[in-house]
Amino acid sequence: MKNNLLSRLAIFGVLTIFFDIIIISVITPSYSHLTQTISELNAKGADNAQIFNIFLTIGLASLAISSISFIKQRSTISKLSGFLIILSILITIVMNWFFPMDAIEGVRTSADKIHNGFITYAILIFLISQVLAIKFWHDENKKNIRNFTIILFSIALAFGFLSLVSNYQQSELINFSERGWMVCFLAYFVLLSSNVVEYNK
Repeated sequence: MKNNLLSRLAIFGVLTIFFDIIIISVITPSYSHLTQTISELNAKGADNAQIFNIFLTIGLASLAISSISFIKQRSTISKLSGFLIILSILITIVMNWFFPMDAIEGVRTSADKIHNGFITYAILIFLISQVLAIKFWHDENKKNIRNFTIILFSIALAFGFLSLVSNYQQSELINFSERGWMVCFLAYFVLLSSNVVEYNK
């Protein structure tokens, strides 16, 4: 698959996920970005959960396919980073379809705990993939993209930690931290889309 197609797929995936969140949040009655998490858009019993999942899956699948640009490299570190990105995305897709959020106000249900566990593992795996990517860009002497990846990784790590703490404490900060993490996630693929490395035959 040609690199320019992989680059376009990354942008398509980012835009699909972004507009999916925006449009579904607008057409969902009484939904508020200030007081509710993104996960509530496809929670058990949500009005537009199925259509949200369909377009989210299309967007995530596009990002997973675009990650082939990493797997195509000769570097073992790059290949592993690409595989981990795909694994993280697959975990997220499975979570959204089969283990949606199922929280009752003031009660942490078993389904909700499983949902949060999936999110935690997906985030950790993705962060590890970024650490490997930083090493790869360093070895390739691509200082700009390495530095931008470090910045995004650091911000995402902070939001991820905040999400864990706020989730444990059932704090409203989880709404802020979840959106911060999502922005970092999508920004990373925008970064990758403009820095696809040519495959060394």
